[in-house]
Amino acid sequence: MIQLSKTRASWWGKGKTITQIVAIVALLINNFPFSYINFPFDIIMTWVAVLFTVVSGVDYIRINKHILRG
Repeated sequence: MIQLSKTRASWWGKGKTITQIVAIVALLINNFPFSYINFPFDIIMTWVAVLFTVVSGVDYIRINKHILRG
């Protein structure tokens, strides 16, 4: 029989989602209005989203390693 366990979303996961949405919107609108002042907001937010994604993934694995081991 397969046992299912519940895991909650951590704050890292919530932050990851928010930073990904902000980065995608910035890329879709072609960095407007920051492009007028030559500020690479879209690139910065993309890297922030990458950082949050990696940290969130490591946190998820750390918390659920007992489940992943079987």
